[in-house]
Amino acid sequence: MDMFNGSHVNTQETLIIAERRFMIIGFCLGAFGHKWYGILDRWIKEKTGRALFRKIFVDQIVASPIMNAIFIG
Repeated sequence: MDMFNGSHVNTQETLIIAERRFMIIGFCLGAFGHKWYGILDRWIKEKTGRALFRKIFVDQIVASPIMNAIFIG
């Protein structure tokens, strides 16, 4: 199934399956992200530039691999 060279034919059924998959992933990642950023805000309370970089660093080290695994998996 190669979607890049045109050998894959999108039928209505495959499109519906893809839409459902993205909807489920969106619900999972949305809920996870909402909780995660709430936790991150409680852990790092400062509102400085340095705190912003710490939040980004922790987010990329901890949550990004989890979110990527959910999306790709």
